Amino acid sequence: MSAFSGYVLGIESAIGGGSISLHRNGIEIGGTCSDGAVSAEELLPGIDSVVRKYDVSVRNLDIIIVSTGPGSYTGIRVGIATMIGLRASVSARCLGVTVLQAMTLLVQDESATLTAVPMGRNIVCSQLFNGNQAMSMPKLNTVEEFTGSAAAFAGSVVVHRSLFDDIKDSGSARLIDAGDNLASLVAAATNSGFATEDLTPLFVDRQ
Repeated sequence: MSAFSGYVLGIESAIGGGSISLHRNGIEIGGTCSDGAVSAEELLPGIDSVVRKYDVSVRNLDIIIVSTGPGSYTGIRVGIATMIGLRASVSARCLGVTVLQAMTLLVQDESATLTAVPMGRNIVCSQLFNGNQAMSMPKLNTVEEFTGSAAAFAGSVVVHRSLFDDIKDSGSARLIDAGDNLASLVAAATNSGFATEDLTPLFVDRQ
């Protein structure tokens, strides 16, 4: 599938301090990661800073795509609300995708894939995929529980950088570092076929 031709802004505001990524013609040209909690007051100036750095206006954006979760409840809401606010003032198409599914883009084959992001307080949210197809619902575990699962998993394990540092010596043979700029993967999902206009937030509670 050929890369989307145009400007894409990816927003991931629910993991850590969140991240922003600007793509052009399927290639990331700029991005930023933040520390601490995400607020609308910080996210909008962050978006403006990223696009202006590359002489782009938000009005030049062809697509805005946001992570619908999982992650911080507040962060998810801020990201979706910010995109809806931008949609009211620009002509860009607006899409959503879960960050766990966007992370499967780092796996080149159709193998079983386990993706995971940190949720804070020693909790991890993970989901099982076959290629890009979800095979389970997202679930919460402690870092220790997930590390054990990752070590025994036969397929690819794709994790946020903070988790990679925790479990890189666990014995997982196909451990992939997704980095901390997850918005870049969210933006790349524009061309994946599984990004949609459904902006329903993904909130995950521990059973």
